[in-house]
Amino acid sequence: MSNTVWRLLKPGSESLQSQEGRAFSSLSELVEAMKSEQTLPTWIVLSPEALIAHSSTEPIRYKEICFDPDRLEVEIFSEETRCTLSFKEGQLLKKLLSAAGTCVSRSELYTLLWGTVKVSARTLDSHVSRLRAKLEGAQIEILTVYGDGYLLR
Repeated sequence: MSNTVWRLLKPGSESLQSQEGRAFSSLSELVEAMKSEQTLPTWIVLSPEALIAHSSTEPIRYKEICFDPDRLEVEIFSEETRCTLSFKEGQLLKKLLSAAGTCVSRSELYTLLWGTVKVSARTLDSHVSRLRAKLEGAQIEILTVYGDGYLLR
């Protein structure tokens, strides 16, 4: 099976019979094949659209918002509006929502968003500022905890 390609298809996509390799209709099917095969493919093609379509992450509800991490969309119920977040804004909001009511340290957020890549100290502040602007109108706040991090309440 050398030089083969495995692809995850979006639901409803036509089969890839004419292309070299194998196509899978679900993420679990692809994972099972990876567990059972003696030789893995050279390439595994996972388009963002296919991954989103096969994702099972549930939307996160908090006070007046509903955040869909897969689509990076926030619905603000009181304003009857939706907004789309950037990938980093989505990661940031998801982390703050998972720790709602407690402070998340700046160092934890830097590691989550940029790993070991060195970025300016203002980079995190800029992302938080943009997220605050997008959530304006919702009855939630992202507070700065001086010398520590950020708190969602």
